Amino acid sequence: MTGRQYIDEIKIRAPRHGVMVDTNDALLLSWVNTARRNMQNASMMLYPEKYGNRAFVPLLPTGIDAMSQTPVPYMSATKGVTIYTAAMPADLIDIDVALLLYTMNPAQVDAGVTYRIEMRRVNKKEFYAAQMHAWNGPTRWSPIYVLDRQMDRTPGAYPYVMYVAGLNLETIPPTTPTTLYDIAWAITIEIWYIKAVDFIEMLDNDTEIPPEMEESVINYAMMYLFENMNEIQALESIRADIKSHEINMKQNYEIRKEKEVVLLPSKEGI
Repeated sequence: MTGRQYIDEIKIRAPRHGVMVDTNDALLLSWVNTARRNMQNASMMLYPEKYGNRAFVPLLPTGIDAMSQTPVPYMSATKGVTIYTAAMPADLIDIDVALLLYTMNPAQVDAGVTYRIEMRRVNKKEFYAAQMHAWNGPTRWSPIYVLDRQMDRTPGAYPYVMYVAGLNLETIPPTTPTTLYDIAWAITIEIWYIKAVDFIEMLDNDTEIPPEMEESVINYAMMYLFENMNEIQALESIRADIKSHEINMKQNYEIRKEKEVVLLPSKEGI
């Protein structure tokens, strides 16, 4: 549906609840966009795949020497550990899977081979502890990352930043903290993440809200309309419709999860 179609549906359905709409279209569109965000919040924990997106982001060292433009390593135990950062997309809500991608350069035995390694997400305390213990340090075969939201960043900058550890070569002495960049190229982070729905305009086609949830978007927008007009009876009616849809959504989720259970032969009853 387009923004205009959402508004037309609101104007057609409101009289069924005994309410005549004389609100301007710009305000109605604002409520539609708010409804779309609320619909996502209500459903994305049950159906995260409905709001999925994929992106490739470059890695940058966190510390750069201003004169030489070389990475400044963080020393940990017996080796240098360089922490790399990746700016996340502005519409990111959360990450499902993060992968480290790199291709070996011509000087290596496995030249031209592209590796795609899943990174393990950790909390901030574990991120620090893993760097400080050489026996448990992250490597290019088992990199780790932490996601941080920085509220004091420059206006317009992406608030979410990923910090990655594990790109140092574990056999290099601490005096020469050579990293994966010395033996590989095209080093990138691939992320599969939950995307925040964007605002739409009158003629924009809503491709982000699943079709089966457009009905709830209309109901949410009508709820805001009735609240603004202080239509108590109509408000109770539309809230009942919203509650009914939420119950159906949770029931469908439970049914789907039951169907996804695969009984392994080793788990079968005797």
